[in-house]
Amino acid sequence: MRKALPIAIAAVCVAVAVLCGFRIEQVNAAYPEQHTYDYSMGEEATYSGQNSSGENVESGAIVVKALDFRSVGYEQIKDIDPEYEASSIEDGSSSDMRAFLVDVQISNNSNDVQNVHIRDFNMESGAWTNGLYAPLYMNINNDPSTIVELQPDEKIERTLAYLIFDTQVNNRADWDKVEQRDYSLELALYPDKYLIELGVPAVGGREGGAA
Repeated sequence: MRKALPIAIAAVCVAVAVLCGFRIEQVNAAYPEQHTYDYSMGEEATYSGQNSSGENVESGAIVVKALDFRSVGYEQIKDIDPEYEASSIEDGSSSDMRAFLVDVQISNNSNDVQNVHIRDFNMESGAWTNGLYAPLYMNINNDPSTIVELQPDEKIERTLAYLIFDTQVNNRADWDKVEQRDYSLELALYPDKYLIELGVPAVGGREGGAA
């Protein structure tokens, strides 16, 4: 009886180890290792994956090229879009802000109509990331939607808008360097990451906070 107990324990341990190994294999198959594909300014970037509507984007169907990247202050944003107003600047809860504007060319390289989910494109720099600011995007581009339908071989140009406020960074020293950081435009995050390296923005003005 004493000999049977260690044998039983050993058998259970082996069974658990086999079961764990099988489960790990299942998880790895369901969630494969992520790869990152990065492109440069002016380079045609392709991507694949699922958009925010759950539709599959086939690799090579949609091509995005970043043409220009710049940073503008609050008063300049209001010059570009008189309807824009940042409530946190106006009420004093934030003292400064920037809008990062990215001019892009988007092409449909497929033989089918493609819906381009521009709202899926994010901007990142280190730990900071932010999504498209849709109201400013729609006003700048006179576009009522952040989903654009493209016919085969059709090309369009759009200006993407991303906002950052001084309250989103750790301290004043970091904020003073916010226009000296490298940024990238994320086109897709899953199952693989596709991004365009934008680099440091051209500075269109340093007014920042409300006058």
